[in-house]
Amino acid sequence: MSNAQNLAYSAVQVLHNFGAVATVGGSLAAAVNTSVDMPREKSPGSRLPDGEHEP
Repeated sequence: MSNAQNLAYSAVQVLHNFGAVATVGGSLAAAVNTSVDMPREKSPGSRLPDGEHEP
């Protein structure tokens, strides 16, 4: 292989690895973020003040 081919191959591999890290990192961040104890929004049917009901 020529030096130009080696350089092109290396560049493609670096870009591929950055993409893989971004994909795995994004998935991992989302998984960790949802496992943190955060207050959850009530279901849409429970947005009325306590004790009130829809007609």
